[in-house]
Amino acid sequence: MKLPYFMQASVLSFLTVVLVHNPAASQCAAGQSSHSISYDTAVLGGGNDVYGFNFPQFDPTLGTLVKVSIETAITVKYNYQLENTDANPILYRVRVNRSDEIYCSALLAPLGTTQVKTLNSHLLQPYDGINGAGNDYVSVGPVYAFKEYPINYNITDEVAGFLGIGTVDFTYNSITDSYPSGSSHYLYSTNATDSISFKLTYYYCAVSFLPADIRDFTASRQSTGTIHLSWYTPNDVTGEVYEIQKSLDGRNFVSFQSVISEHSGGTSYQVDYQPQEADGNKLFFRVKQTEQGGGVKYTAVKTVVLPGKPALSMKVYPTVAADWISVYFANGGKGDWSIRIVSMTGKMMKQVELSNSDYTRIGVAGQLPSGVYIVQAENKRTHAVQLGRFMIQ
Repeated sequence: MKLPYFMQASVLSFLTVVLVHNPAASQCAAGQSSHSISYDTAVLGGGNDVYGFNFPQFDPTLGTLVKVSIETAITVKYNYQLENTDANPILYRVRVNRSDEIYCSALLAPLGTTQVKTLNSHLLQPYDGINGAGNDYVSVGPVYAFKEYPINYNITDEVAGFLGIGTVDFTYNSITDSYPSGSSHYLYSTNATDSISFKLTYYYCAVSFLPADIRDFTASRQSTGTIHLSWYTPNDVTGEVYEIQKSLDGRNFVSFQSVISEHSGGTSYQVDYQPQEADGNKLFFRVKQTEQGGGVKYTAVKTVVLPGKPALSMKVYPTVAADWISVYFANGGKGDWSIRIVSMTGKMMKQVELSNSDYTRIGVAGQLPSGVYIVQAENKRTHAVQLGRFMIQ
């Protein structure tokens, strides 16, 4: 995945784990335990980097996706040198700010957290006129600001973007800064290193497949826009009911048509579905078979991607900014962008150009006075404009 300023990170590992049984995460019917598939990676950096990586989407033919878990752990080490340049002894406290932002092609809004931690306190004597030595100076490190600090997210409502046979793209933005408090008179230098472990887990309920009852179930979009569904039953029984079901998210299915078998023996079925305006850009289909004895079984789920996508959604984060803002174009908005920061009076304060990108970070510290600002992003190819806003206190 191409990024505006891609960090050449050291990728330590990539692991795929299939867990057959997971009782702790059970959300399935009839007492069934959920299954899970996990992917993970780890990266090394300098504390202020952008990483790009991707993992496979969840194949809906495996079952019903009930939860997506993102687990991260961050470790940050610091070396720093602090010298008091005040004429009086000062008690300094050295603090670290850490922000971790995760932008995901399957989600409309980014995930993010910020932590503040005090590393040390130092009582430094008055400045002695000699830099880098004496009782007014301290050199520390490496010390841990964070050691395998866990940041975890569980997604249960917005899982549709994780379904399919493609990939889920992630942009991970790490932001670390350190500063002393106690006085504004000091000399301070730092060096940071960090490591991030990242794990994506799909929890799903396995479907009850139709052994030899239904063969060759397909769902495909025709040139007319209609979705054509078909299947073949080699040993059909008169009176069995087939409900054709659709879903917008791959989890919640509704029946839109039923067919009752009129024959015994081999039977082919054909059903057409006309997409509705509310269907979005992806649909999931399955067939529910109800036998004469009352038994119910389901086919594997088939996915159909419809042309066009929802309107692009630009995210500006944080909404109350101090040092920088992040601008992210969700829903596959990678392209060439001209981004302008405009005051409420209409004056353009800053302009940034992007090429083949869906993300950037723009510095605003010391460049903009307090107030509310509009972010205008124009697609250079289509000239479509998206708007966002943020505030500087």
